[in-house]
Amino acid sequence: DIMAKKGHKKKRAPSPVAKKNRYHGAAIAAPVPPSFPDVRREEGHLVPKAIISKKAWSKIAEVVDMDTGRECGALLIGNILRDRVTGMNIALVDDAYSDGEHGGTSDYRFTAALQAQCVNYVYREYGEGKHVIGTVHSHGNHDAFFSSVDYRMMTSRRSEELHMVLSPSHGTYVVTFKDLENNFVDADLDVSAIMNSFRYRRDDD
Repeated sequence: DIMAKKGHKKKRAPSPVAKKNRYHGAAIAAPVPPSFPDVRREEGHLVPKAIISKKAWSKIAEVVDMDTGRECGALLIGNILRDRVTGMNIALVDDAYSDGEHGGTSDYRFTAALQAQCVNYVYREYGEGKHVIGTVHSHGNHDAFFSSVDYRMMTSRRSEELHMVLSPSHGTYVVTFKDLENNFVDADLDVSAIMNSFRYRRDDD
């Protein structure tokens, strides 16, 4: 075969997709708009929303169940967004970090060492894409509530944050959103991604 001797290859007929792309450009998937949670108002004010991923919840549950008789905690990692249309604050909790240490029967401290370790973890895993956005800790022998010690901890930084307390003994939780002026407002907790494993109820239900 003369063509074969000269190293020529027979051209294959272009596929239907290639023909289409030749004239219309490469096929591009249609962008999917972000799906923000439903807006809820209470006494005329927008209620913030916290959305927890399966990854974050698996780590939180592991921390909380580590020692149900003593308080344990973790730092929340993700982003806090604001819906441009409604102005509602949305905390996306994608991950959580704990050093495996527990507190006492009625106290837990988020030490400077823990916070430094968490910052290094976030930078190593996510770069500048995610941030430390709050805390979660357990009340092993007590109902879920924010103590005066908790409020001092939560107001030590002027930043938007999400804070949670879980009580494995009572099966309750509280969750609050703090703004830049250290104002607190109860937040709704979206656990649709982890519904089958979320066994807590809001403390005032």
